Amino acid sequence: MKKKIAFKKVGKSLGSAFRSGVTVAFAVALTIGLFLLLPLIQELNASDTSRFDSDNLSKIQLDEPPPVPEDEEPEPEEPEEAPPEESFELGDQISFDDLNSILDGQLGGSGAGGRDFEALLSSLGGGGGEEELFSTADLDQAPLPKFIPNPNLPPALLKRKGVSVDVVFTCTSTGRVQDARILQSQDAAFNSATLASIRKSTWEPGRRGDTAVSTRNCKFTYTY
Repeated sequence: MKKKIAFKKVGKSLGSAFRSGVTVAFAVALTIGLFLLLPLIQELNASDTSRFDSDNLSKIQLDEPPPVPEDEEPEPEEPEEAPPEESFELGDQISFDDLNSILDGQLGGSGAGGRDFEALLSSLGGGGGEEELFSTADLDQAPLPKFIPNPNLPPALLKRKGVSVDVVFTCTSTGRVQDARILQSQDAAFNSATLASIRKSTWEPGRRGDTAVSTRNCKFTYTY
C-alpha cells in the first residue's frame, strides 16, 4: 500500500516536471522563432519600400518638366521719317528787280516805292546776304554822332596842341562803327588812340526816308 502511494507521488512529480519542461521548451522555441522571423520581415519590408521608391523615382525621372519659354526680344521700331521741311526763299520765287518793278507800278511808276522797299530789305539783311551800303549822297539824312569818347592819350601827347586826325568808317543801320581807318593824320602818334575812340563811338544811323541804312565812307575829324 505504501509503495503504491509513493509511486503515485513520483508519477505526479514526473508529470508536473514534464509539463513544465514542455512549456519552457515551447516558450524558448517561440522566442527563437520570433528572433529568426524578425530580420526576415524587416528585409521584406525594406525590399518593398525600395521597389516602391525605385518605381516612383523612375516615374519622376520620366516626367520631365516643360521647357521654360525664352523671353522674346521685342523687334526694334523703325523710326518714322520726318517729312521734309519746306523752305521758302525769296530769290527762288521772284527776283529783287521784279519786286521793284511791281512796287513802281503800284505807286504810279515814280520809283520811290521801289527804292524805299530796297532800303528796307537791306536794313533787315534781306535781298541776298550782306547789308547794302549807301553813300551819304544817297541819304535823306546823314549819320550823326551820339557819343564819342575822349581819346586815351599818353601824358606826353596831352601837351601837344593843334594836331588833327581824319578818320573814315562805315556806320551801320544800328549806329555802330565798322572798318574804321585813318584817312589823314598830322602826327602818327595820335592814330592809335584816335581809332580806339571812334570804334567805341555810337551814331544815329543814316536814313533813306524813314528807314535806317548803313552808310559807307563816313568821315570825322579829331582836333587835339
